[in-house]
Amino acid sequence: MNVTLPFKPVKGQAFTYVGSAKIVSATGENYSASPTVYISKDGGALNSTANSPTAVYEGSPSYVGYFTLALTSSEMDADFVVVVLRGLAYSGWGENQTIIIYTIPAELSAAPTVNSSIEEKITALWQYFFFKRTITASAEALFKDDGTTPLASNTLTDDGTTVTKGEIS
Repeated sequence: MNVTLPFKPVKGQAFTYVGSAKIVSATGENYSASPTVYISKDGGALNSTANSPTAVYEGSPSYVGYFTLALTSSEMDADFVVVVLRGLAYSGWGENQTIIIYTIPAELSAAPTVNSSIEEKITALWQYFFFKRTITASAEALFKDDGTTPLASNTLTDDGTTVTKGEIS
């Protein structure tokens, strides 16, 4: 089974995935073995994860259980992360499961363009309203979260009637 998250967690920040898998047999018999868990960052080689999944609920009669998998900030430091849970038949975790996680940056490295993702555009709006900005008679400057690193700027002109704000770049 493949799973793609309907939202994007923040790149480089720890993230806990909550998923479901068949963890008991059709007769209700519990299995105790844990799956082997691998992670690939940005299409790289599969490596073992730092943490193993933890069962948090075993529901009857559906025989479906829920588990959490805590991924470290280092494991989440990629544009996309693929997590593979490999269990043996009737291992307690059912079939193999692949989880595909796309991330978004915590802050932008440059102003978004028309071709940027919707997540980057929303992040830009948030940064515009909540991060430091300086405005003079002829220019506006936007800064990153540290308040000193420039993110983008634009020009301002005033002909006495109309103020024109240039495109942010």
